[in-house]
Amino acid sequence: MTNVIESLPTYDTQLTKFTNFCEIETQEAFSDTADLHSFSIERSEEFWALFLRWAQLPTDGEAEPVRIGGDCEHSVFFPKLRLSYFEALLARRVDFAEDAPSVIACHSDRPPDRLSRAELRDKAARAAAGLREAGLVAGDKIVAISGNNAEIVVACLAAAALGATIATASPDMGAFSIISRFQPLDPILLIVDAAAIPPGTLAEIARALPKLVAIVSLNVKIEPPRLGVVALRLADLLRSAPRSDWPRLPFNHPLFVLFSSGTTGKPKAILHGQGGALMEHVKEHRLHCDLRPGDRLQFQTSCAWMMWHWQLSALASGVCLVLY
Repeated sequence: MTNVIESLPTYDTQLTKFTNFCEIETQEAFSDTADLHSFSIERSEEFWALFLRWAQLPTDGEAEPVRIGGDCEHSVFFPKLRLSYFEALLARRVDFAEDAPSVIACHSDRPPDRLSRAELRDKAARAAAGLREAGLVAGDKIVAISGNNAEIVVACLAAAALGATIATASPDMGAFSIISRFQPLDPILLIVDAAAIPPGTLAEIARALPKLVAIVSLNVKIEPPRLGVVALRLADLLRSAPRSDWPRLPFNHPLFVLFSSGTTGKPKAILHGQGGALMEHVKEHRLHCDLRPGDRLQFQTSCAWMMWHWQLSALASGVCLVLY
């Protein structure tokens, strides 16, 4: 009779590999995933320090202390660490093929748009250089209204490369809902899928954002909606020469602004730092979903939902995003 234990399959998951890494580093045995889960809660600082090393994210500075503060609301993680969200998602790595697809954007009325990892990095770097030439700097707030397409991925990665803080919405939300989210942020730049939003709606939104100085259309040419606002196209930005000297900013530098639903009054802004968003997403992608270089991820989402940001971060695991 075949030995039952010998006949059981062996698992080559990323969760298994990370568990083995933790066992070697701690000199302890984790008998199952419940053990690892308890370790992540009861010794959370040690868990996140080990995960940072195992994930091999590009960083500068010191990983210690992992956390300052003892409660969830006021804790600050990795205060001496610096990184670039853009670099973490698109850096050249020996285990990520440069010519492998990184974005396949599907459409109902035309063939899909395809970008390799090298092409996506080049476009985002060119767009970032164009935004820098237009005056965007780290800490500036930008907002975006778009469908889930390749152009918005390029534009948001470009903004992240400069250290801008990004909030997104979808065209079908309408002017009132978009304004209620974006107005408190006082953004200076609006990125818009102009082909998907009525011109009158765009003008209404622009009038409600008094500090706006520029609008970047992802596709069609638009006219400035009011005095003091410059209208550009993503195609204009892509003419800039690509650069690679994108700054590594503090771990907790603000990256994404998401919002509560608005069902209990006006939507409330929720600020996410680049390091926290990146590490939580990479943890979920690699340990929970077992995503690896060359895998394809499709999550049916819009830019108005936090799953769009979750989807975007999968590029850090060498995944190809399938958009619709």
